[in-house]
Amino acid sequence: MHIRKPDVDIFRLALDTTQALTKQVVYIENTTMFVEIAEGLGIRSICHTDYKSTCAKLASFGLELEE
Repeated sequence: MHIRKPDVDIFRLALDTTQALTKQVVYIENTTMFVEIAEGLGIRSICHTDYKSTCAKLASFGLELEE
């Protein structure tokens, strides 16, 4: 592939390969810069810092975990 994060083309390639629309994707990452790049493409993103806040952000996207 010869591309890697943070190259924006890695995100485009992932979307093309999966044939997913950006609105169907949630990207979870612990590096702020990568999250910002994904968000710039319209991908809903979460900058993971801890379990509780990531779960809350997923819930804000309508994706609640069953316990």
